[in-house]
Amino acid sequence: MKLSFFKKKQTADEKFREALDKYQKALEQNQGDLRLRIKIAELYLEHNKKEKAIEEYIQAARAYQEKRLLQIAVAIYNHIITLEPDQVDVYTELANLHLKNGFVGDSVAVLEKLAHHYYERQLQYEAVQVLKKIKEIDPNNEFFKIKVEKFYQSKELSEEETLKAGPK
Repeated sequence: MKLSFFKKKQTADEKFREALDKYQKALEQNQGDLRLRIKIAELYLEHNKKEKAIEEYIQAARAYQEKRLLQIAVAIYNHIITLEPDQVDVYTELANLHLKNGFVGDSVAVLEKLAHHYYERQLQYEAVQVLKKIKEIDPNNEFFKIKVEKFYQSKELSEEETLKAGPK
């Protein structure tokens, strides 16, 4: 006969699996509870599974978008960019979300952040493409034109030469 008070301790991986199973079962039973996706993403993040966490965060952000809970979706997209700045699609999705909802300035701010991101990674051609997009959003907006020109000047970048050179 074994004494029950000598329980085997769970490993971190076993605790993770148990918690993940619990959240996934809860999500199956209550598809409308979007907070569960966030909980799953946080669980992945806690256990150094950043890629899986980002996948869950993206699903959560899209679900909040569908429910027209845009502030929460925006916060999640911003969080994803903080976690993984190379998520270029997230910048684009966030900029489009702002634009679709009439927040032109916010959209331009996100695109400007993306242009900086590209430039820092020596992707000048891609940065210029984003800057062109900023100018196309509102071609008559002098503030946007100045913002783009300041970017070019501060980086000593030429739109024409960069476009001629093409992508790397």
